[in-house]
Amino acid sequence: MVNDKKTCLIQQPAGLGDIFFLQKVASHFISNNYHVVWPVLDSYSWVIDYIERDGITFCSEEEDFPYKEYYNNRNLIIKEDFTYIPLECADRILNISPMKAKYPLVYLSSDGWQEHFNFKRNMQRESALREKLNIDEGDEFVFVNDMLGSPPSVFQRPMNIPDGCKVIRNSFDFQPFDYCWVLENAKEIHTVETCFCYIIEKLNTTDKLFMYSRMVNGKQQHADFSYVDFIYGKKWETIQ
Repeated sequence: MVNDKKTCLIQQPAGLGDIFFLQKVASHFISNNYHVVWPVLDSYSWVIDYIERDGITFCSEEEDFPYKEYYNNRNLIIKEDFTYIPLECADRILNISPMKAKYPLVYLSSDGWQEHFNFKRNMQRESALREKLNIDEGDEFVFVNDMLGSPPSVFQRPMNIPDGCKVIRNSFDFQPFDYCWVLENAKEIHTVETCFCYIIEKLNTTDKLFMYSRMVNGKQQHADFSYVDFIYGKKWETIQ
């Protein structure tokens, strides 16, 4: 870490979609001479292998990191050489819905967040995944992600997928970024509103995109999709 830089500590250890969506916040502080420290769940420590950028350090919450004594505080802290941003708690601080609270907490707009979310692809792992899924050149298939949540709390959302097509389903044997080739070549994409939606925003995919509501044990987490209606640029068909 460069000594003449200030430190910005971000508290948003999960979910993955939130971390992807909020990369513009990191960009803002990096451009203002901060080094960003971003602890994540230990199960997400692999993210450093895909998101590499100057000015930001991802680490596990279990590690020691600068200003850890302030971490999990539910208040925004601004000092001369240090800023702590509890993005995970933004909704409780501003008393508005979680996704709509995060950028206003730091007086920013989320517009153009996609330009700040960049990742490195691991073509070897993408190829290994394709081989494991038994996808041959020219195969037509539908990609389905019916899983939501952060480990160990993972839930399956029921879906009615059309018959008569090869179905490729998400599993947790590979990381979401390793599905980039699959996402780029799928005839249709059916997914719960999860981190895959953010990755799809960055890829050249089919326009047959179906986004399913977040459902846990038969109960809807949200009444509709208004909590994310400002996020996605692609035209998704939403299914409640």
